[in-house]
Amino acid sequence: MMRLVGWIAALVIAATGASAQTTKLRKLDSELNAQAWQAVGRLDIAGGGFCSATLIEDDLVVTAAHCVYNMDTGQAHAPENMTFRAGLRDGKAAAHVRVAKVAAHPKFNPRAASSYANISHDAALLRLEKPVQVYQLNPFALHQDRVVRGPVSIVSYGRNRSEAQSRQNECQMKERQGAVLVFDCDVTYGSSGAPVFTQMNGRAKIMAVVSAMSVWDGRKVALGVDVQAVVPDLKQQLRSGQLAIAPAPAARIKRLRVGSGGTALNGTSRKSIGAKFVKP
Repeated sequence: MMRLVGWIAALVIAATGASAQTTKLRKLDSELNAQAWQAVGRLDIAGGGFCSATLIEDDLVVTAAHCVYNMDTGQAHAPENMTFRAGLRDGKAAAHVRVAKVAAHPKFNPRAASSYANISHDAALLRLEKPVQVYQLNPFALHQDRVVRGPVSIVSYGRNRSEAQSRQNECQMKERQGAVLVFDCDVTYGSSGAPVFTQMNGRAKIMAVVSAMSVWDGRKVALGVDVQAVVPDLKQQLRSGQLAIAPAPAARIKRLRVGSGGTALNGTSRKSIGAKFVKP
């Protein structure tokens, strides 16, 4: 069984405003339904882990920074141990390409207690070994306009739905704090790195990358990183060749296993976000 990479956040956020329509998550179970979303893929990590990830250029993928780390050691995975499977559906991918280079945000600390500051840097870019050049597989552009509350959509993989993409046609961007955006989108373990889309002139553009889950007005929500705040720095990091990730200081992180019978926090204050990872 593959390990599901994800964070549980334990922050309770005050709610404001009226509730808007949010649709159910559904599997993209046909080629026709999935065709427009083939640039969203599964990032497989040697040893059994996976995250969601998205092609934003023909050889460039965006995901969450915590996906590229071994969370037991705090060390980054070797690029050659990661493979991007674009549009993976029921064992077939539109393309599968190994990763050549990784640029994780230097301010993200995989061993630190998860705070707004840490989540706001939870993004990484992956340079692929070769460009993905597949008919009707087009990279997604990044949202570069003002971020406002309102309808968004999400495409992701996750626990019990790891073999095909699922799409939530409409969920809501509820709030933001700096580069951290709050959504009522349906996410789970393995959804880390998934793209949250906004529609601009009929075209889907990536607004955020999923980092964590949290609680908002008594309901589970997703926390995402505003791509406008992090991707330019990551592209510069790739261009400069300065890809080394600073060693993370030691920290005690409580890990939560599926079936462990609890969701205990890691001892951080209620105002912080407790980071937990899942192993089956």
